[in-house]
Amino acid sequence: MKRHYVEQVTLGTVLGLLLIPGSILAHALRSDKHAIPSDSIDVIGHLNLTNASVTRLATSEHWRRELLELQDPTHRTLTLVDVTDAAHPAVVKQLHLPRGAANSNLADMVGNVGLLTGTSAPFATSQVRSVSVVSFTDPNHPATVRKFNGVTAFRMDEGRGLIYLVNQEGLWILREKPAPDQALEQAYSHYVMYDR
Repeated sequence: MKRHYVEQVTLGTVLGLLLIPGSILAHALRSDKHAIPSDSIDVIGHLNLTNASVTRLATSEHWRRELLELQDPTHRTLTLVDVTDAAHPAVVKQLHLPRGAANSNLADMVGNVGLLTGTSAPFATSQVRSVSVVSFTDPNHPATVRKFNGVTAFRMDEGRGLIYLVNQEGLWILREKPAPDQALEQAYSHYVMYDR
C-alpha cells in the first residue's frame, strides 16, 4: 500500500511540473507579443593583445578555418587569429617578420613557409580613430550604445556580418544583427502555404 501512495505523489508531482512550464510559456508569449524586434550591432568576442601596435587587419581562410591576420609593424609581427567561432577568437600563430618585410602582406602559407607581398614603405594607417555603435531607433534622439576609442585597425567582413577592430584593449569582434523583416516573412509564409 505504501508503494501505491508513493506512485500517486510522484504522478501528482509530475503533473504539477508539466503545468508550470505551460503557464510560464503562455506568460512569456503574451509579453513578447508586443516586443518590437530591432536591429543591433553587438560585441560577440574579445581577445586581449599585450603590447601590440596593430595597424592592419586582413581576413583569410585556411583548411575551413576563418583567420584574421593582425599586422604589427612596430614589433614586426604578424599574428594569426582563428575567428571561425567569432565569439571565441584564438591565437593560432605569431610570426616574427624579417627586416624589410614588416609592412608586407601574407599572401600564402604552406606549412612553415610563407609568401609575403608588399613594399618596404609602410602601409597607410587607417584614419579611423574611434568607432561608435549608435542607435537611430528614435531618429530625433540617436543614442550611442557603445564607443571604442584609440582604434588603430578596422575591418568589415561583410560576407559573415562581422566587424573587427583593434584598440589598446585588444581585438574586438562585433556582429551585425538585423531585425527580422516581418512583411517579408509573411509574404514567404503565404508563398509556402498557398503559391506552391
